[in-house]
Amino acid sequence: MSDTASSRLQDRSASSVADESTIPANLKFVVSNLRNLVTSPLAPDNFLIWKSQILKTLRANGFLQFLDPNDPPPPQFLQNSDGSSSINPSYTQWVLMDQNLSASICATISSSILPYVISLESTAQIWIALETRFQATNRSKIIQLKNALHNVALKNNSMTVYLSEIKAIVDQIAAAGSSVDQEDIIHYILNGLPQQYQSFKTTIRTTSLSLTLDQLYPLLLSEEINLASDAARYSSSHDPNLALFTNRGRGRRPRNKNDNSSVNITRVPEQQHLSTGSRPKSNAGILCQICYKKGHSAQTCWHRLNPQYIPSSKNTATALIASADPQDSSWYLDSGASAHLTNTMETMSIAQPYLGHDNITVGDGNSVNIVLAGDSTTYAWQSFDNPTDTILPTQMIRQGGKLSSRRSSRINDYSNGRFQLRLLPDGNLVLNTIGFPTEVAYERYWISNNTYQITDDRVFFNPNYGVNVVQKNTNLYNVTTTNFGSVANLYQRATLDFDGVFRQYKYNKLGTNTNGSSQNSWLAMDFVPRDICTDLTMSNGGSGACGFNSYCSINGDKPSCLCPDHYTPLDPDDIINQGCRPDFEAPSCELYDPADFEMVEKYNVDWPNEDYEQLAPMEEDGCKKACLEDCRCSVAVFGSGNCWKKKMPMSNGRIDPNNGRIVIFKISKVALNGSYNFTIGNKKDNKTTVVISLSAILGGSMLINFISIASVILLLLWKRRRVAEMKIKSKTIKSNLHAFSYMALEKATNKFNEELGKGSFGSVYKGVLISLGEVPVAVKKLINGMEHHGEKEFITELTIIGRTHHRNLVQLIGFCDEGSHRLLVYEFMSNGTLASYLFQTEKPRWEKRVQIAYGVARGLSYLHEECKNQIIHCDIKPQNILLDEYLTARISDFGLAKLLQTDQTRTKTSIRGTKGYVAPEWFKDKPITSKVDVYSFGVVLLEIVCCRKNVEKDFVDDERIILTDWAYDCYTETKLEVLVQYDADAITDHRRLERFVAVAIWCIQEEPSMRPSMKKVLQMLEGAVEVPIPPDPSSFISSIN
Repeated sequence: MSDTASSRLQDRSASSVADESTIPANLKFVVSNLRNLVTSPLAPDNFLIWKSQILKTLRANGFLQFLDPNDPPPPQFLQNSDGSSSINPSYTQWVLMDQNLSASICATISSSILPYVISLESTAQIWIALETRFQATNRSKIIQLKNALHNVALKNNSMTVYLSEIKAIVDQIAAAGSSVDQEDIIHYILNGLPQQYQSFKTTIRTTSLSLTLDQLYPLLLSEEINLASDAARYSSSHDPNLALFTNRGRGRRPRNKNDNSSVNITRVPEQQHLSTGSRPKSNAGILCQICYKKGHSAQTCWHRLNPQYIPSSKNTATALIASADPQDSSWYLDSGASAHLTNTMETMSIAQPYLGHDNITVGDGNSVNIVLAGDSTTYAWQSFDNPTDTILPTQMIRQGGKLSSRRSSRINDYSNGRFQLRLLPDGNLVLNTIGFPTEVAYERYWISNNTYQITDDRVFFNPNYGVNVVQKNTNLYNVTTTNFGSVANLYQRATLDFDGVFRQYKYNKLGTNTNGSSQNSWLAMDFVPRDICTDLTMSNGGSGACGFNSYCSINGDKPSCLCPDHYTPLDPDDIINQGCRPDFEAPSCELYDPADFEMVEKYNVDWPNEDYEQLAPMEEDGCKKACLEDCRCSVAVFGSGNCWKKKMPMSNGRIDPNNGRIVIFKISKVALNGSYNFTIGNKKDNKTTVVISLSAILGGSMLINFISIASVILLLLWKRRRVAEMKIKSKTIKSNLHAFSYMALEKATNKFNEELGKGSFGSVYKGVLISLGEVPVAVKKLINGMEHHGEKEFITELTIIGRTHHRNLVQLIGFCDEGSHRLLVYEFMSNGTLASYLFQTEKPRWEKRVQIAYGVARGLSYLHEECKNQIIHCDIKPQNILLDEYLTARISDFGLAKLLQTDQTRTKTSIRGTKGYVAPEWFKDKPITSKVDVYSFGVVLLEIVCCRKNVEKDFVDDERIILTDWAYDCYTETKLEVLVQYDADAITDHRRLERFVAVAIWCIQEEPSMRPSMKKVLQMLEGAVEVPIPPDPSSFISSIN
């Protein structure tokens, strides 16, 4: 019914318009657009907004008189001179306009309101009816909203949420046609604050100045921060009782033969608890450190907000300590204390004596700010005032304080990195890099740029708003900005990460986000700087956001460090510090030949520093040529007719797609071709040999000539055969390895002076390669006299290792093949073998052993699954697993490796490996597969878990002699703690310990088909795949027998 009426009323204008030419243009505009000009149709809750929009439109077009019932229309009839009457055209025009307006207004009314006006004829009648209806409704709504405003309270909300709630109600009152003045709003705000704000409320209400809302807002935020800070520093799990240490030197000291204490202690009765935010009774013995009056603490002093206040009394107390509940023996500090007592800079234990002159006994100091008293005024160390790379909610950094990033993302690497966040004396917060080992600060790459530079500033982590620089004059500078609303279910932290970015993180305690999605990791919510790759461009030292010779690429908030083509990371896991090196050796200027190099272009990358020469004007080809002919030039940058020459090392590299420049690298042709070809001798040498031989023939007798000719022929045949062999070898040995002369390696190892170890086919020596920038290396020298077997192993190592690259494999740097000398050059592992690391008196940390196990599994998985040709190591044991400077596991010694072609799954070979680690199939004439490495890994894994060798004959108990048998017995009897006796970390990590032992038992199954692949082993170790209960390793064969 209402829809029909609505259609009739809204279409009224169509039937009323007899002649459109009589409708004014402004009325046409209103009729056509009023519905679009009103943002939403009139509903029960938006009358004032709707009314405002209608009035503005009609007023702008001159139609307000149609809303006023006291403004009558023109007369309907006109009196003619002959006494007759006729229709007044003005009246007809007025009715036409009124009907169009009323129809247009009805078109903006919702169907729920339209029935109240459907029967009305004129625009004025419709308007009066609507105002009458909504006037009573608005009055009722205003009363309800003001009651709600009176009842709103801070409760557990943040100050921002609380003020936003008040503002929303005030806005609704304004929308209902009323208003609330500022004094009333301030009254409502203060009325809703809890008891701990009592001193603040008293100060605001009694101040002689008239505060505005804009002035009150920062004061509220500052007070919230102060209360949160005080609560974090001084609160305990109970409301504290208070004990007062009276001033030494006042009054007579008690003389008691059984009491050597020189300090009186007054214990407040249990019923006199200090309520948070309220003043205790005056007999509580508290002395305020602001006004120096008894009866309240500084935390609740009314004068705390008045920086101009000067106390009239003198401070008479030396120290105040608040103890907890009588059942709690711990002690906690009160905010009114001027000094606190402890005897050491370490954590105090319960009832530990204070060794100062006062001989006082105090309690546990885990939660206190510790200060030395007595004759000393030195502040002792406390963790909350000395953050490392992270601050927590309510934690502060005062002026002169700093955060230092971790060096890398490696687990358990907590050494300081290159980045610092510091609060300077002028109140500015900055991020900068430092140089090692002096820690000289390079120029900043981010600054807060505080408007007011005032001393006594601090960085405060407010859990509700983020990290702020709080100034004494109540100004706030937001470093990170967040607004979570309720933070009850959130863990939060702010960390200066290893990449130099300061991030604020959250972690939901419930494991879900507000939208219901799961969250099981820390989530970065805000960060500075926005683009460290661009912001960190050093001009006074340092490598920039990444290490030397690398460049920075930003993805969201995460920078990544990359090496240019034909450059290799010095440490793949630490490019941000270590940077990159070229894959080729840069010769000295004395040996430099431009023909050995090519110029390779790269776009969208730039190194803005290290220009040692600029050429202009210059074409691109000329720029390439200028760098190619200059032995010092490593990189040239060309753009806008300019050519900049750069030398090593390059710093501050970054991706910059907008610079319009071309970076041109000078790359060795050997590195570009990816191979080395080797021949012994040349045509000139051969010709010389022939000439010398013929001269000898002409100078002797016929017999001698005959013998000489025969010798020459034999020599030439031998050399041709040798050259042919070497040419074949040169085709076989093709890789990106460095070729060294024997003399160079002899010099690098100081004539093979320091032996690192000895293997089946040779010894290993420590050396230093000056040509590669004093890089320490390990040189493996194959034993002479092993022409057949040693040559075969040499070719195998060059072929296999030259094509592999993985963080858990030892990298082969180069080789020597000169005459009878065959040597391999490896990167040097500073921490020796896994055997020397595991089998020592003190067990290494469990977490580090876990990471080593993961590393070995990843390396073997790479050899078995990810290489172009599957590689079987054949001799996995702790002696062949090396540890680098970060204790990362690296698999070494491929001299025993058997290359398994892609079209093969099994191979037969002679017995290889080491006793105790060799799989049973080696002795049963069975095909050898990658499962032999799985077996060996199982044994090594048990050794890593237990920190003992597989076979130890010193045990009294026979069942412990062989580790693999004993481990299975412990597993079946659920006595794994016996395997890791006295290793508390491993015992605590019981689930992972059980998983590791179960995986090891699966690996040492006698039947190869029962053993999992290394890929599956790695998945089971990491917990990605469930580990089934393993059978007895020998049960399969036993059941067959």
